[in-house]
Amino acid sequence: MTANGGALLEITDLGVSFTTDEGMVRAVDGVSLAVHPGRTLGIVGESGSGKSVATKAVIRLLPANARIDGGSRILLRRAEGEIDIARLPAGGRELRRLRGGDIGMIFQEPMASFSPVYTIGNQMIEAILAHRDHLDRRLGRRFDRRAARDHAIRMLERVGMSNARLRIDQYPHELSGGMRQRAMIALALSTHPSLLIADEPTTALDVTIQAQILDLMLELQRELGMAMLFITHDMGVIARIAEEVAVMYLGRIVERGPTREVIRDPAHPYTRGLLAALPRVETSRRRLTPVPGDIPSPLQRPAGCPFHTRCPRRMPGLCDREVPADTALDARRSVACHLFGGRAS
Repeated sequence: MTANGGALLEITDLGVSFTTDEGMVRAVDGVSLAVHPGRTLGIVGESGSGKSVATKAVIRLLPANARIDGGSRILLRRAEGEIDIARLPAGGRELRRLRGGDIGMIFQEPMASFSPVYTIGNQMIEAILAHRDHLDRRLGRRFDRRAARDHAIRMLERVGMSNARLRIDQYPHELSGGMRQRAMIALALSTHPSLLIADEPTTALDVTIQAQILDLMLELQRELGMAMLFITHDMGVIARIAEEVAVMYLGRIVERGPTREVIRDPAHPYTRGLLAALPRVETSRRRLTPVPGDIPSPLQRPAGCPFHTRCPRRMPGLCDREVPADTALDARRSVACHLFGGRAS
């Protein structure tokens, strides 16, 4: 099981529910994770698994009909001391300081994050000035508007933006998809966050640009020493960027551990299914094997193990009745599956 000692971010028993016209939807159900300085934790799962909801809960970027369970803890450790983000007042000053300051976020679609009526530079400068106290502490110098513009240009250059002094005065629609994604990374990193959350940041990009963006993020992580929480549905991307991986299914963590070990020897049937669906050059003539069926609606959450309705190794009378608990496979790996003897009431 993943050790939490020295974690920058420690999530304990996170639960998130949504009130809807159809009833209460349980999107995240008892998730516990730890992210360490200078390291990347990948969260992987199909659409509807709850991975984006769990990570947006870290910065409390959830809609008004969402509720975080009272027993949830989202502990961030900073130089000024640790803080439980789950306890912060919504819309309060401390939460605003954390967003974009200590914690940066890259979203899947840049056009949904940049305002179309302001230039890239204007939006970066405003973000830098909004977190100037944080930057003053991190970089040891004062930021006025001129210094903020110079810093924004340096960040655009740092992410490989060609002719950054021209691009900074352009609007989002004037940039290509790859350039917009680089601009969003520059925006997220311009305040030198301790933690970067990347939510499917390369899904909309072609394979060549995707590889460039992943290499860039790893390079910047090494340079800045930040921790990274990387969300994706693609096991291939996880293998490239993350040292540790947590596999989510219907709001729960079903397997976790060092990425290489999980990919080399997956324990949970769902993890095996995700890996079997990956195309491989050496087996190009083999038909891909998708995970059978569809992920259930959270409104119709099955009893017992959430994966039993699609599991080829389900055991009737057990998997459809009892929720499996985390079972430690070794000091760094765990799996929630009855095949390994774990049970929870």
